[in-house]
Amino acid sequence: MSGLRKVFLAIALSLAATCVGVGQFVTSPSVVDNRGRDSTISTDPNAYDTLAVITFETTGAAGDYRVIIDTNGPGGLIEGPDGVFDPNDDWHVTGSLGSPTGQVQRIVVTWDGKDKNGKPVKDGTYTARVEIDYLPNGVIDEEVAHYEEVTIKVDSTKPVLLAQAQPFSPNGDGSEDSARISYLLSESVDEIEIELIDPVLPTPPQLGPLGKTGNVEHAITWDGKDGIGKPLEDGVYTFRIRAIDFGGNAGEAEIRVVLDTKPPKLISITPPDLSFLNSPVSEITAQVADEGEAGLDYESNPPILRLISPSGGEVQGELTIDEATGKLSFRLKTPLSLPSQNGTYRVELELHDKAGNELTYSSSFTFDTQPPRVLKAISGSKTLIPGNPNVVLPRDGAIELTVADEGGSGIDFSSLDVKLTGPSQPASFEFETDESSKVTVRYAGLREEGYYDLEVSLSDRAGNRTTVRYQFRYVFSPGSLPAVIAVSPEEGAIVEGELSKVSAVLEDRSGAGIDLDSSDIQLLDPSGTTVGGTKTAGDENTIVYELIKPLGAASPEGVYAISVTPVDKTGAYGLTEEFKFLFVHDLAEKVIPTPADGAYVSSLAEISAKLDGQLLEWLDRGSCALAVLKGGADVPGSFDFAGDTITWRPEPGLRSDGSDDGKYQAVLKLVDKSGGEHRISFSFTFDTQPPQLISLSPPDGSKASGELTIEAELADQTSGLDLSTASIRLIGPAGEVQGRSWNDGQSKIWFKPTLLSKPGRYTVELTVKDKAGNVLSHTSSFDYEIPPVELISVDPRDGSYLRRLESITLTFSANCDLTETGRR
Repeated sequence: MSGLRKVFLAIALSLAATCVGVGQFVTSPSVVDNRGRDSTISTDPNAYDTLAVITFETTGAAGDYRVIIDTNGPGGLIEGPDGVFDPNDDWHVTGSLGSPTGQVQRIVVTWDGKDKNGKPVKDGTYTARVEIDYLPNGVIDEEVAHYEEVTIKVDSTKPVLLAQAQPFSPNGDGSEDSARISYLLSESVDEIEIELIDPVLPTPPQLGPLGKTGNVEHAITWDGKDGIGKPLEDGVYTFRIRAIDFGGNAGEAEIRVVLDTKPPKLISITPPDLSFLNSPVSEITAQVADEGEAGLDYESNPPILRLISPSGGEVQGELTIDEATGKLSFRLKTPLSLPSQNGTYRVELELHDKAGNELTYSSSFTFDTQPPRVLKAISGSKTLIPGNPNVVLPRDGAIELTVADEGGSGIDFSSLDVKLTGPSQPASFEFETDESSKVTVRYAGLREEGYYDLEVSLSDRAGNRTTVRYQFRYVFSPGSLPAVIAVSPEEGAIVEGELSKVSAVLEDRSGAGIDLDSSDIQLLDPSGTTVGGTKTAGDENTIVYELIKPLGAASPEGVYAISVTPVDKTGAYGLTEEFKFLFVHDLAEKVIPTPADGAYVSSLAEISAKLDGQLLEWLDRGSCALAVLKGGADVPGSFDFAGDTITWRPEPGLRSDGSDDGKYQAVLKLVDKSGGEHRISFSFTFDTQPPQLISLSPPDGSKASGELTIEAELADQTSGLDLSTASIRLIGPAGEVQGRSWNDGQSKIWFKPTLLSKPGRYTVELTVKDKAGNVLSHTSSFDYEIPPVELISVDPRDGSYLRRLESITLTFSANCDLTETGRR
């Protein structure tokens, strides 16, 4: 280098150093996107932010600048920054500095996110270095250049929006009244908006605020109204949510929101509402549909189809749903097929659509397999019985039939058919009903003497039909027929225990006399079956039926009937009549007394006797009574017979001071409808006083030592002691003392402590009850002293001689605590 050149370079460097020192960046470099929002751009040409705008200010002096962005590695072949700013590898731009007026110069450089070869860079963060020098030679003289760096973020990935909305029904019913529109962003965004795009409304709804945070579920609600608060019609409303991230990339999603205020619809149900069925029922079906756009909800709020029995309980079964056809099928676990299942059933249906609309429906059907029954047929004071023709009716009269349908569907009186036929031809009659339970057949002018047939046919509303036939006799002189004037047992009697025969007294009204051989008597058991026996003649006009096997403990209880048909010696048959009585094994078993027989009670407000339901039908309630005695004397009181219970109350009440204590006897008098009396007695003990303590050892306040057993003697003069629950507790200075207790089952109880190891005050707690439940609680105390320990023996003995000593044995008195005894 020549000397002149060396001098020139030194001067240039000096001037450059002087310029740098006096003016570098007036305003440091900064970067924003082309919308001026942030320093993030996108290489997507459809994005909103596609340019990074780098701005800086210089002094206005002449010089050069270069903006270089580290986009690539060596040779430009490696994508992504390598930390080296090399214009041969990286995107860069250069320019000249210098303001004509010498004022501050503002330089703006834009970058479109591509490398020097025009290829979009990958997403990431890039560093831009802004270099300046004040040597205006078209290049950056790195020895004197000054630079600052800024970062640019490239984000060309569109935000992903996942959005959903459930159908809703803004009808004010509290169920899905507003639409919940929820969405999830894949990243946090800079801008977000939602708009209604279909249908187009003059004033669309304005929804918000909208959350911008990524990976968090956001939700907004819509009340189904437009922008001025007007409710909109049912339909599908499509919203679009658009989100723009910080790089200007836009992502959007469309959401269909179903507005549906129409409830689901029931098309049909089987069995139909208010139907009557007599064939088996194994399945309940319902055909359903949704009238709106939401669709039926089979998941979050599935349909309910249930069957309620006549008693109010839910019938067990399994529900299957065919979503494709909208058919619900409830299959009964046990099909309806038996008479015991007869009655009216209720079907309940609950159905929801996805918009929250609800259908609640209830229907009923009656399952009835039992035909109607004719409960009784009465003409005047006479009762007609199927199979019994020996009922004599007058020439003109009426027969009233009481009918009922026990299956539940009710009688169809339009199906009623009545026929009345005489010995050789139909008889004249007419009939009418009250459309409830009565059928009245009126006849007049019977002409033929003999037997008449009355046939009654009727159906219920489920289609079950029954036909009943009755016979009666018409005679010109009914007063001459033989009759039954007495039976034994009597009509309405209660027979207890055993019965070996029945009998009837007959009366002749023709003057020819009774034909006892032709007359008949039988005994029918509760099922209507004849009880085996032999007919014999008794005293004058008396017929007897001796039972082959007398009624006893093995015989069924219930209502028995004596069937008697008298015949006179002219051959005329009187009426066949049945006389009923109740047979029981033990009448006392049909009564539940309170207090129970032999009970002990400490309080008493009343005494009652609950009677068996069947027994009630055979009692003359007005003649029954309940009395109470003590020591053979009546106790003042009153009784009443209400429902199935006779109750006696003392007047005045029994005293609780012990003066009324003692044993009482209650006497129940039952009078059957034949006038027969039956007496049942039960006793109880009334005791209001607790047991008495006769003695207690050790006595209260005494002193004791050595082995100890606590003994208590007690007494109870009225109900007696209940020693099974008696207890003695012993509490000493160290707490409760363990031990063993026992009693003699009569009057004494003992407690023996396991070990008394500490002296001091001991407390005895005695608790004992009597059989009436009265409790005696007694507390006493004594002082316990521990006697000194005695040495009983020593081995080897004192003064003895031994060749070898292997052990020494000491024996102490029983009160010695070896755990506390020392050894040396």
